[in-house]
Amino acid sequence: MRFLLSFLLLTGSALGQIFPAKYHTYAEGYAEIQSLAASHPSICRIDSIGFSNRDSVKIFALKISDNAAVDEDEPAALICGGTHADEILGPEVAIGFAKDIIQKYDLGDTAAVNYVNNIEIFIVPFVNPDGHIWVEQGNLAWRKNRTDNNGDNIIDSHDGVDNNRNYDFGWTIDAGDSVTSPDSLMYKGPYPFSESENRAIAAFGQKYKPLVALDYHSPTYGRPEVAYYNWYWYPSQGGHGFAPDESMMGDICRQYASRIINDAGDSCYEARRGLVNKGDFKTYFYANFGSIAFSVEISDTTIQDTSLVDGIIARHLPGQYYLMQRILGPGVTGIILDSLTLAPLEAEVQVLERINQDINPRYSRLDYGRYRRPLTAGNYTLRFIKNGYVTRDLSVTVGSGGPTVANVKLYPTNPPQPPSAPILITPANGSYVYATTTNLIWHASAGATRYIIEIAHDSLFTSMFVRDSNRVDTVYQNPTAFSDGDYYWRVTAANAIGTSPRSQVFKFTVLLPPSAPILITPLNDTTLDTSLVTFTWQGSPTATSYIIEIDNESLFVSPMMVDSSLTDTTYANGVPFTNGRYFWRVTSHNAAGYSPRSQTAAFIIDAATITYISGDVNNDGEIRGSDVTYLVRYFKAVGPPPPIDIGGFYPGADANGDCRNMGSDVVYLVNYFKGGNLPIDGHCF
Repeated sequence: MRFLLSFLLLTGSALGQIFPAKYHTYAEGYAEIQSLAASHPSICRIDSIGFSNRDSVKIFALKISDNAAVDEDEPAALICGGTHADEILGPEVAIGFAKDIIQKYDLGDTAAVNYVNNIEIFIVPFVNPDGHIWVEQGNLAWRKNRTDNNGDNIIDSHDGVDNNRNYDFGWTIDAGDSVTSPDSLMYKGPYPFSESENRAIAAFGQKYKPLVALDYHSPTYGRPEVAYYNWYWYPSQGGHGFAPDESMMGDICRQYASRIINDAGDSCYEARRGLVNKGDFKTYFYANFGSIAFSVEISDTTIQDTSLVDGIIARHLPGQYYLMQRILGPGVTGIILDSLTLAPLEAEVQVLERINQDINPRYSRLDYGRYRRPLTAGNYTLRFIKNGYVTRDLSVTVGSGGPTVANVKLYPTNPPQPPSAPILITPANGSYVYATTTNLIWHASAGATRYIIEIAHDSLFTSMFVRDSNRVDTVYQNPTAFSDGDYYWRVTAANAIGTSPRSQVFKFTVLLPPSAPILITPLNDTTLDTSLVTFTWQGSPTATSYIIEIDNESLFVSPMMVDSSLTDTTYANGVPFTNGRYFWRVTSHNAAGYSPRSQTAAFIIDAATITYISGDVNNDGEIRGSDVTYLVRYFKAVGPPPPIDIGGFYPGADANGDCRNMGSDVVYLVNYFKGGNLPIDGHCF
C-alpha cells in the first residue's frame, strides 16, 4: 500500500486532494511556535534565519535555551523538518519535540532543565515554506520548493528545486537526468546554493556549528523508518571510503535509532550508513562542522494517517533526548585566543586521529573562539591552524563523561609591535592660546588603536590638568576650561601589544582677554572742587595697557577725552575741566583682546572762582621782590607752598604762563624786575 501511495503522489494523482487537518499548515505552525515563545519568553525566542526562494516566506527558527535572547557560549542542536514539501510528518515531529521539552521544563524535569540550561536548541519546522504552503493548497504530491525554473510565472512540473540536493558538498557527484532535469522531483538546481532556503540553513551552520543536526523526512521512495549517518564515499567518485568518524557516528546513530519504536510496534528504527552522493543536509553538516548529522525517514509514507501522528511524535522523543544527552557527553571543547590580544579566533581544529582528505576544515566559532567535537573516550592529538599564527599541537585525553576542556592560545607569526611615538602638531611648542578651549592635534602613529593624552601645569607632569587614556582619534579638545597660565602636553600611542615612547613635551601659554578694571577714584557721583583730576583704578593681572574714556555724556558717543596709551593704572587730565557733570570708564587690553568695559562712574566739577595775579607768588596783591624770595624758598623746601593751590598747581607762581611751576618762573620774575616783560596769565584752568 505504501508503494502504491508513493506512486500516485509521484504521478500527480494526488493533485487537488485536501490537506489533512491534523497536520499544521505553515500559518498554524508559526502561530503555535509564537504562542510557545510568548508564554515562555525567558527560554524561547523566534528568529528569522532566511526567506523562501520564490515568495520570500519567512524561514523561522524557535530557539529554546535559558537566556534565549542572547547567543551564549553553549553547544547548539538543530532540528529541521519540511525540507521536502510533501513530507509533512517532519514539521510535526520537530514541533512536537519543542512542545514536549518546554512542558517538561515547566514541570521541573531534571533532564529537560539541564538541556535547556546548557544547550541552545533550534527548531526549524519549515525549511521549505513555499513548498509546504503549495501542498496545503491541495498539491499533495509536490516535493520541491517553488522556484520558477523557466521564468514563465506558472508553477508546474518543470519548476522547483530539491532542497536536499542543493548544498555544495557532494553536489557535483550527483549526476544524471534524474537530478539535472528541472522536470525531476529530485532536480538539484543549476548550481550549489542556488536556493535561498539552502543558503539560510548553511549560514546558520556556519554561525552556530551545531553538534547535532537532524533533518526529518518521510519516504516518498526508499527505505522507511531509518536514520542515515555519515558516511561512505566511493573512491571511484573521488572519495576515500569511510568518514573519519564513521565508527562513532554509526554507534551514536544506532543508539538513537534503537530508542525509536516503529509504527508496527514490533521493532525499532534502523541505522544505516549514508553515501556521499548528493548535496544533502546531513553530508553538508558533517563535512563542514563534524556534526552528529542524521537524515531520518519517519514512518512508511509521506502523509501518514492522521490517527497515527501523535504516536509517531511520541515515539521519536526518546531518540531526540538521547542526542541532547550525547551533546553533553564525551568529546573535546575549548576556546582559541590570540596569545597577545586575547581576542577569540576562528581557527581550524583538526583531530589528527579523526581526519582524512574528504572532510572540509572544521573551525571554531567566530564569536567566542569556541570549538567542539564529539569523540569517544581515548587519547587524541589536536592541531590548531590559522593563517598568520604558529600552528600548535596539543595532546588530550577524553574520558567517558562530559567533554574534556582544552583551551589554547595561538602565537602570531609576525607579532605586531607597539606603535611609534606620536608627533605633536598644535598647539606648537612655545605658542599662545587665546581661548579657554582648544584642539590639541597630533600625527597618527602606525598600529595605534588608542592614545593617551596628558596636560599638566608643570613640565614634570606632577600637577596634572587632565589625562585621557581612551582617545581613538588624533584630536583632543579639553572639556575643562583653561585659565591663564603655562601648560605642558604630551601624547602616548597604544595598542594591544603595548605603548609607544612618549612624544616630545610641548609648552603653550593660555592668555585670555583681561578682566574689566575696577574704578577707584573719583568714585561714582563724587563732587570735586578742582578742575584737575587724578583718575585711578584697580588693574587687571594680565592687562598690558588701558584705555580711559571721559565724556560729558553717559553714552560716550563721541568722548571728549580718550587715551589708549596708558600702561599704568592712573591718569591725570592735562586740560582743566570746566564746571559740570562728567563720566568716565576704563578698558583693559592684552594680546588676547579687550576686557569688558568697566562700570561707568560719574563725577561733578564744582571749582570756585579763584582770584590771583600771575607773579604774585605770596598772594599779597602786588608783584614785588618778596615773591621771588617766597618762590625760591619753596623750591628749596625751606618755605611753604604758594597759598593759591589748584590741585597741586600754583597759578600765582606761574610767572611765564606755561602752566607749570618751575625754576624758570624765578628767572622770569628776576628779568621782570630788571625791566623785562610783565608776568603772563596762562589761563591754565
